[in-house]
Amino acid sequence: VAYSVLYYVLKNLLVIGSILTPYITEYLYQAFIRRYEKDVPESIHLTKWPEVREEFIDKGLEEVMDEVFEIFSTASSLRNTVGIKLRWPLRRLIVEVGNAEYARRLDEVANLIKYICNVKELVITDKPVIVSSDEYLSAEFSWGKVHLSKVIDREIYLESLAREIVRRVQVMRNKANLKVDDYIVMAYETTDKELADAIDKHADYIMTEVRAKEVKEGIKPEMFSKEWVIEGKKIKLAIKKVFTS
Repeated sequence: VAYSVLYYVLKNLLVIGSILTPYITEYLYQAFIRRYEKDVPESIHLTKWPEVREEFIDKGLEEVMDEVFEIFSTASSLRNTVGIKLRWPLRRLIVEVGNAEYARRLDEVANLIKYICNVKELVITDKPVIVSSDEYLSAEFSWGKVHLSKVIDREIYLESLAREIVRRVQVMRNKANLKVDDYIVMAYETTDKELADAIDKHADYIMTEVRAKEVKEGIKPEMFSKEWVIEGKKIKLAIKKVFTS
């Protein structure tokens, strides 16, 4: 279903965008749409203008999504006030709303809120919440209040370091002109215990994110390597493409 929706949206966006960017939309239409649909017009400029599909309109869902992105915007703003990056996970987000109906509607999209706000736990409640300012950052939004945990314990910190490492390796993959589906071997050298612990504890996550067959300590001369400073800690990362049959 998700792919069907994405295809439908992209196809219609190309048609709508063709009046502004006729050449690039024509190229994408030929390379993408006509590849999968043989009976469509031979040019995007011969297609019919998309019609409004009334059955696809859900005003209630649109309203909820507006609130979801306001919650995300509010939580991101709170992160900025204390300098916590969005890619760093936080322990808990409490969303306090004015009534049970609002809570029910947000609960239906709870997983999305957790994902975009990058929190381990999400609490949605229609009851008043009292939190400690030592542990939480708070701010209001249209439907109520947002309380975001700001305490970074060791578990959260190591996971955050692992995500920082992933970002650096992705940069290195790009500089090495690797394809998205290319596999690599990743190696590292560091004297910092926390960085080493982060890699050891989150090796599976790192391997999945950077498409590594292996993560190991010790860099060989033939590997593409680069030194990085992550949160004031030095580490040397290296990658090498793996050829698979």
